[in-house]
Amino acid sequence: MDVVATHNASAALRAVVDAHPNPPGRHGGSARAALERRTVHFTDAQADPEYTYGLGVYDDPVHTVLAVPMLRADELLGVIFIYRHEVRSFTDGQIALLETFADQAAWSNSVHAREAPGLRRGAERGVYGGPIGAPHDG
Repeated sequence: MDVVATHNASAALRAVVDAHPNPPGRHGGSARAALERRTVHFTDAQADPEYTYGLGVYDDPVHTVLAVPMLRADELLGVIFIYRHEVRSFTDGQIALLETFADQAAWSNSVHAREAPGLRRGAERGVYGGPIGAPHDG
């Protein structure tokens, strides 16, 4: 999947993500959400032996991860990915809110894809998802 937008992500993290393709798989949060077509929440991604995305190429590792696929039926449109650099789980309310955002984005994409075929081609490339740095809410 290609990254489309980031917020509060450092230039260094964005450069790592841009330079390292992230196909569906078990190696990272957005990759796993894409593969499994379900919400993925890691309290500490660094403690998961399968989580290898970005290891050794970035000196400020992502720890807490929440990745939610944007789906139309079972078709993957993209993934919304938020994270924290510290170990601190997202709350059930935060998870539910991000799932609502993903559902709304998928619905909006399906409406616009019918009206503008170019958007559908974009969705097929998986460009409607990517990392979004979550501001610290402490």
